[in-house]
Amino acid sequence: MKFPKKLKIGGHWFNILFPYKFKERSDYSSQFDINMGEIRISGVNKSGIWYADSRLKEALLTEIIRACINIYFQSNDEISGKIVTGLANGWYQLFADNPTFAVSGNIPSILRIAGHNIEVKYPYLFNERTDICGRAYINQNCIQLAGVDDGGNKMLHSRVWSIFVHEINHYIMSSYCNGEKDKESIIEAIAQGLYQVFIDNKLDFNGPIIKE
Repeated sequence: MKFPKKLKIGGHWFNILFPYKFKERSDYSSQFDINMGEIRISGVNKSGIWYADSRLKEALLTEIIRACINIYFQSNDEISGKIVTGLANGWYQLFADNPTFAVSGNIPSILRIAGHNIEVKYPYLFNERTDICGRAYINQNCIQLAGVDDGGNKMLHSRVWSIFVHEINHYIMSSYCNGEKDKESIIEAIAQGLYQVFIDNKLDFNGPIIKE
């Protein structure tokens, strides 16, 4: 994996500074700065030792999620650092355990999340609830995705995928963010942001990080 030089998030372009030396705060490993339009990722710890590739990828995902929250979540509600870190850890694990997973590609029939094999039922017909297009059955290890809207019209592939990302977030929240309230507004904002980031930037988290 080669770290991108720039990322488009919510219509804004952010420079990715990697490896970045935090002179003012040596305890930082990553940082998102909306005013400067930068995401900063440190490559080494205070002793000058390179972080493991997995930690660097998690750091990039962490700051992407922070950016998504800042841009897409229009609310006065506070979002805890535990939610941000948990979602970043969960998405890194998903990419690591599902190497062929590609946002906007084919909807997989099985997806491994937090050690669980999640069955993905698509297209699924919601006979009992025509007003919903997706559902995460946490205790049943199942994600259901409709192929049509409540009017019976076939949904666009992009719309199905944004709903899929939304339901994945529910699973990650339940496994990695224990004790945090799973609010639909937060889940949807982050889902819309992540879907846009993955699509517009064609991110690929596979392979070792190329250190320049």
